[in-house]
Parts: sequence; structure tokens; C-alpha cells
Amino acid sequence: MARPKKTLRNPHQLTAKQKLVIEDIVEDVSQGKGIRPSRSHAKIYNAKDQRNAEVLASQNLSKTNFQDGLIEALRKRNILGVNGKLQQRLAEGLDATDTDQNPEYRTRLSYIQEINKITGVYAPVKIDQRSLSLRANVTPEQIDEKIDRLQEELNTS
Repeated sequence: MARPKKTLRNPHQLTAKQKLVIEDIVEDVSQGKGIRPSRSHAKIYNAKDQRNAEVLASQNLSKTNFQDGLIEALRKRNILGVNGKLQQRLAEGLDATDTDQNPEYRTRLSYIQEINKITGVYAPVKIDQRSLSLRANVTPEQIDEKIDRLQEELNTS
């Protein structure tokens, strides 16, 4: 099937099913149900099982045009952006207090950690691991001789 053309009505080149999935996701979020892309994909694409729906959701969410369409739809519903629902909830969490108006530091810390994860402050730890396998038929005397020669080179320079 050919990819949809970019038009004024379809600036993100989304298929009809992709548009319906985005609408379903945005509707769920606006009702406070959260973002559940695999559920929306199962519903719209009539997936045969949960795993199939998860694969479809993963494929669509990895496409930039789908991401852009979803973000735009969330902005239009005032969920993202300035004074959006997300900004308000984050502000509430960052200013969390208990019933006596004392700061709830654990809740505030959780919100800060989540924001940092989302924005990429917590970069994944990359460990450089390398290995080398070497098999040589060398006698211990030859190894000692080579070590002595290298030691002499180091001492003379």
C-alpha cells in the first residue's frame, strides 16, 4: 500500500488507522486513563493478540511522522504545551505538600526524577567492554626473553 501524500489535511502523512489510533490515545489521556498505545492499536487495527498490538504500537511510535501527529493532537487538546494539563500536574507534583501544608519531599523527588528521565538527563550508563582471546605456542623462556627486551627498551629511552 502506498504511503499517504502530505497535504494540508494530512501534514504528517498518516494513514487513516494511524489517525484513529492517535485520536483514541488523545481521548484516553483527556479522560485521565493515561497513554496506552498498545490498547489503542489493538482496538483500531483489530490485532489478533496483545503481542501483535504491542508490535504495531512499537512500529508506529518509532515513526517520526506518527510521533509528530500525536504531539500535535495532544497540544490541540491542551494536554501538552504552555498551561497544558501535563504542565499543571507537574507543577502540582513539584509543589506537593501533606495535609498540614508541609512539603512532601519524596513526592517532589519522584517528580524531579521522572522529569529528568524524560528529558534525558539520566543518560544510560555505557560500559565499554572488550575482550581478546589469544592462543600462542610460545615457551615460558621465549616470553621471559621478550619481557626482558621490552624492559631494556623502556630503560634506555
